[in-house]
Amino acid sequence: MQSNVFIGVDVAKDHVVVAWHDARAPTRSITNARRELGTWLDSLPPKCCLGVESTGRYHELLVGLACARGMRVYLLNPRALHHYAKALHRGNKTDRLDAELIARYVAAEHLRLRPYTPPTASEYQLLTLQRRRAKLVSIRHSLRQSMRDVPDLSEHVQVTLRSFENLINAIDQVVAQLIEREPERRDLAQRLRSLPGFGPLNSHHYATLLPRIDAPNADACVAYTGLDLRARDSGRFRGQRKLTKHGPSETRRLIYLAAQAAARSNPHWNALYRQLLDKGRTPTQAIVILARKLLRIAYHLYRHGGSYDPVRFAQNAGLAT
Repeated sequence: MQSNVFIGVDVAKDHVVVAWHDARAPTRSITNARRELGTWLDSLPPKCCLGVESTGRYHELLVGLACARGMRVYLLNPRALHHYAKALHRGNKTDRLDAELIARYVAAEHLRLRPYTPPTASEYQLLTLQRRRAKLVSIRHSLRQSMRDVPDLSEHVQVTLRSFENLINAIDQVVAQLIEREPERRDLAQRLRSLPGFGPLNSHHYATLLPRIDAPNADACVAYTGLDLRARDSGRFRGQRKLTKHGPSETRRLIYLAAQAAARSNPHWNALYRQLLDKGRTPTQAIVILARKLLRIAYHLYRHGGSYDPVRFAQNAGLAT
């Protein structure tokens, strides 16, 4: 039977603040360390439900300890909590109030939430490396842009950029080695490589992501990446559709780049891209539509096996083969 004990946890680097939804215990602060957290978790009732806001890496210790004890954990999107707080017209913001808000949110919405599943050791390594790679790419881009108008230092900048490139390449090699060790993930990555626009980077990223999220259908997979559209309609008013942009930004960036590459280099995908432009879509809108199609096909390959079939794609898209 579903537990009715819901606890909200606001996580910081040095401590966590915990609040009970039913106020059966006072809100308190606990040191964010293994021994203190373990002692507190051991004192909780069986089948307790924890709501934890995703906060970089600071939540990982608590979440790992709770899952190891068989507790149900909901890892919550900070954006969802932000909008929930606005809907409640909450003016103040403190760690205590945040913990109480999380407890209230989990108690009200737990039936619609998906419990957190800890990654395997391999998944954790892959996810960590891929996040670090994305951060390095962002820093490299910022450095290149910010130093563009300082020609006197161009030689030093180039040396630094080459160092970034070497580190990124080293991460790619380690990721490839980790994927090579797992036959199922390696097979999925190879089949994903058959998709237009998918190189090693996208193949490895989605060979890690798709089994990890294990979405029930393609629509849920698209929604996870934030490529689904948000409607804003009321009465006769029809608002502009915009991407929700939920989920990891790097996942969206990679599938968008894959769609761009497919539109440039693949005849069928280029023809579809031109059709979308002829229908009045902007170039960005057309690429996003292609990105969704690529993601749906990638999900199908993960769920049902096989490789990309260009003839079948052309027939389904109404393109000449």
